[in-house]
Amino acid sequence: MRYPVLETENLFLRKPLPQDFPAQTPGARNWFGVTQTLGHWDAQGYGPFALICKDTDLCLGLVGPWNPADHPEAELVWNLWDQRTKSAIAREAIAEAYGFARRTLGWNACVTYLAFANRTGIALAETLGATRDKFADTPLGRDCLVYRHGAPKVA
Repeated sequence: MRYPVLETENLFLRKPLPQDFPAQTPGARNWFGVTQTLGHWDAQGYGPFALICKDTDLCLGLVGPWNPADHPEAELVWNLWDQRTKSAIAREAIAEAYGFARRTLGWNACVTYLAFANRTGIALAETLGATRDKFADTPLGRDCLVYRHGAPKVA
């Protein structure tokens, strides 16, 4: 199967590779996260993209569509390996990934689940035009904020 590669001014967005994931402890990767992400790609044909910086070829994190069976709604996720990554780069990547989800996957709306203490993520969601949805369901066992992108959910 051929997977999409997206390009922005500063980034390539592509299916992640195991080596794109940072080591959680010296010499060890979060293999559950690696296999879960790669499995999502293989099962659904899409998933969070690896953000590859054009200038350095470094992977800056993951961003993109995520829709596991146990989630109440499709999600736009982002996970930047280094919080010092400029917000302009994050916005560029998220906007491109969401555009892909709208154009290719037919998503008219989605959510982002954020931890209450994730002030950077909340600010980024609001900068992107997402609004907090206090009444949305969250994934089972997860106490978090829900930010809605795009059109409101129709019941």
